Amino acid sequence: MEGLLVILVSAISLSLFLQQQKDGPSPSIASRYFFWDTWADQEGFSFTPASAEGVMNIVAEVAPYTVYIYAKPKPHENEAPKEERFYTEIRIPLRYTLASGLWVQSRKGLERVRLTKTAKLLEFKRGNMDELFFAEAKDHLTGQWVLNEPGYREVLDLFKELPPKSHLEQRILVWACESVDIADIAMEMAKAIQAANTLDMESVKVWRKWQEELNWTLQRQHGYPMLWGRYHGIRMNISVPDTQRPSIEFTAEFPESFPEDLALWGIEFLKDGSGSKLVANNWVWLDAGEHQNAKGLADNVKAMAPLEGFFKECPRSKLVKRTLRIEFPGKQNSLLERHMKTWLQMCLELQAHFKPAETEMDVVEVLNGVSR
Repeated sequence: MEGLLVILVSAISLSLFLQQQKDGPSPSIASRYFFWDTWADQEGFSFTPASAEGVMNIVAEVAPYTVYIYAKPKPHENEAPKEERFYTEIRIPLRYTLASGLWVQSRKGLERVRLTKTAKLLEFKRGNMDELFFAEAKDHLTGQWVLNEPGYREVLDLFKELPPKSHLEQRILVWACESVDIADIAMEMAKAIQAANTLDMESVKVWRKWQEELNWTLQRQHGYPMLWGRYHGIRMNISVPDTQRPSIEFTAEFPESFPEDLALWGIEFLKDGSGSKLVANNWVWLDAGEHQNAKGLADNVKAMAPLEGFFKECPRSKLVKRTLRIEFPGKQNSLLERHMKTWLQMCLELQAHFKPAETEMDVVEVLNGVSR
């Protein structure tokens, strides 16, 4: 945030300098671009002057964000000064998508009814927020979670004091500023970047917690966090698939000691078992395969109890060719907080069930290795 402070101070200093120039004894010609070109040149931003195709704008690189600043026309009297004919729109693409198709805006700023065929209305259910704001999302499970999550409220509540044109647009924060003065714009830009950073930190908070605890790798994929690593020899990946069905997918790839011909199917993924055996209180189809321990899997309470819970909540889950996939509906980060420990323990129990029994020779080799 030190970079934001530098930009803010420099913009205010430049504004005061230009004001002194205008107030001084020698008259100066006012910039036709409200000194946006001068500010952009000073900060190393990209400036595009007004043309017949569009109004002037600035593209500011403020790591890790690219900030787009536009001069927008607004209703005005014919005789109004040029400064009163425009307002400023600051658009910041977020690093992480909050919810597919999310739109949150003051009802005063809506130009039309936005609700689309694939979107659903959301409810804040607190204070008078539902009277003041319109909210919708295609991924209504995640969208509703965003509205209810305390960490996101910090930013959502700011919209009460912002101009009505301000809104959240899926992965873009749109922050309106009534002024076109560079000092005002810089101050609002700093606030907008802080708000964007708060949203992104909240979106990745739980993922980072598990990254640090497990020493895994955290990446960004399709605008969502992705976490992967190894856990006791099991390759694991937690991601948000880029599909039309909002979900978080937990994947575990078991080592070669795990039987390849064992298969588990959720009742929604496989409607007819075709000779498979229903286990886990009829929530899981089981193809045991040829492994000597496979027939006893249904009686392994430590492995089957959590497996039943996961397959009951996520009936499209499956385990095929040593790869277990569980697809949780929605993209709420709270799914990691709620299920991660149980998931890790269940995978360990499944692996242990099929782990070859140690022979006397194995024990001797281990002891010899320790003695060396």
